[in-house]
Amino acid sequence: MTGEMSSPSFSTLFHTRKFVVFFGAQVVAQSALLVLAVAIVWLVLITTGSILDVGGIVLEEMMIPIAVAPFAGVLVDRWNRRNTLAAVYAIDGVGAVALAWLVNYHSPDYFAVLALNAVFCVGEMFAIPAWGGIVPRLVATEQLGAANGLLSVAGSINTMAGYGLGGIAIGITGIYAPISYCFVAFFVAAVAIIPIGAIAGRPSPGEPSGDQEPLGFGKELRGGFSYIRRNRLLLQILVIGSVTGLLTNGLQVLWSPYADFTLHSGAAAYGFLIASASVGTMLGALWLGRTVIRNRAGLFNIIGLAGQGVAIAALGLVRSPSLLWLAIALKLPVGIFQAFASVSYQSILQARVDGRLYGRVSSSMNAAFSALGPLSVLFTIPLATHLTIPNTFLLYGILMVAMVVGLALPFRELREASY
Repeated sequence: MTGEMSSPSFSTLFHTRKFVVFFGAQVVAQSALLVLAVAIVWLVLITTGSILDVGGIVLEEMMIPIAVAPFAGVLVDRWNRRNTLAAVYAIDGVGAVALAWLVNYHSPDYFAVLALNAVFCVGEMFAIPAWGGIVPRLVATEQLGAANGLLSVAGSINTMAGYGLGGIAIGITGIYAPISYCFVAFFVAAVAIIPIGAIAGRPSPGEPSGDQEPLGFGKELRGGFSYIRRNRLLLQILVIGSVTGLLTNGLQVLWSPYADFTLHSGAAAYGFLIASASVGTMLGALWLGRTVIRNRAGLFNIIGLAGQGVAIAALGLVRSPSLLWLAIALKLPVGIFQAFASVSYQSILQARVDGRLYGRVSSSMNAAFSALGPLSVLFTIPLATHLTIPNTFLLYGILMVAMVVGLALPFRELREASY
């Protein structure tokens, strides 16, 4: 989208009608996905009583991005992205109806739930590059930071509401009512996104997706990888994101044991830790949304990754139940710096990647970030058992800072990246 140069402004975004429509549809669909995530895990737990079965759901959600994302990106680049989002939301709605039917009329079979969860996960692999590619078609380049910041704020609010209110709703009403909300919300989102117009779903101005002759699936898939390989900035982002992701992905399995075994404060402490990180993400995204980051986007990405490492290392020093308040406080900067890293990364990608290749490039990048996730979990658990959880936080935090600083020094393109 072109227009006069202006400072980043949420007010400007809310005066952009098509962005408001898109934003509303995204918020509704995302809220349904998060409530559904809680409902599925709880459904498996109460019907099978097996932690191993719950682990199967988590493993599925880690493996699908690695296996599916690059291929989904090729198709997103071929198809109109608005229509892709509408179709994904509609299919999610049908999946939620099927899940509600299973809950209401039958004793849900674990493999049926696993299959439906796979449908939702695969849908996300199409939705993520589709909405990421739509944003730069709705707002001016200088507003990308504000737009991604606003979407990040909405994501944080939905995370708190989805995991918090969703869990409460399940506890009060059972599984069926929250799942019913999900299928209604998905269908509403599918219809609500239509008014942004088909042109917003095209890869670049004047070039409708699907009108050009496809090169062949294999060639298009390789084209995304080749684009990354030839672009030094993307390669540097890929390397620094993958090595830090190797650590942060492993830490995800330690937060609930940290709350319970180290802080001796149970589920309530875990909830407060998650909420604090979400509030931090909101604050970081709100600040970025009102700040001109386009000339320092790469620097903000580096600061975001290193800052998370500092905060995680500091959490490793909090080992007493009497210091629960400090652990909750330190989770706040984890969220703030996470927003710095994610908003700057998303804005760089949207502005610097050819719109016709955005789906392939973003999906391949995200798959690479996730690729080491299962391995990270496998070695983090025994390491934490041997070192203790706080010592693992301390070690990972220090390693994260050292790796980010060590890589940032030679990565000149990333340090000076702008859009």
